Amino acid sequence: MTIRAALREYASGLFSLAWKMLLILVLIFVVLEVVKRFRLLERSLKGLHKVTGFMGFNEAAGLPLLAGVVFGIVFGGGVICGSVEEQKLEPRQVFLVSIFLALCHGIIEDTGLMIVLGANVFWITVPRLILGVAVTWLVNRWYQPPARADPG
Repeated sequence: MTIRAALREYASGLFSLAWKMLLILVLIFVVLEVVKRFRLLERSLKGLHKVTGFMGFNEAAGLPLLAGVVFGIVFGGGVICGSVEEQKLEPRQVFLVSIFLALCHGIIEDTGLMIVLGANVFWITVPRLILGVAVTWLVNRWYQPPARADPG
C-alpha cells in the first residue's frame, strides 16, 4: 500500500466517522428543540424527580441533572450556574448534582458517539449509572456539610 492510498483510506475513514458523529449530534439537538417546542421538559422533570428523589434530588435539580446527563459536564455546569444565579438550586443540591454528573455526565451523547466506534452500550452506560446512583445516594445519606458561619 502506498502512502497516497493509506492517506486516502485514512481521510475516507475520518470523514465517515465525522459524518456519523455530526448526524448523532444534530439528532440530539433536533430532539431537544422538539422537547422545548411541545413543553415536554416540564413533564419530564416531574417524572425525573420520581426517579431521582430517593438520591436526595429535589425538583429544581432536575434541569441541571438532565442537561448534564444528556449533553455533558460543560453544558450541565452552565445550567447549574444559571440555576444557582436564579436561586432555584440550594448548595446541597449543587453538591449532589455535581457528584452524580462527575460519574454520569454526557451519558446519552457519549454513548451515541461511542456506538459509532463500535462500543458496547451496556458497558458504557450501566456501570456508570449504577456507580453514579450508588455514590450519590450514599453521599446524600451520610454526608452532612459543615454548618456555615454567619457572615454578619
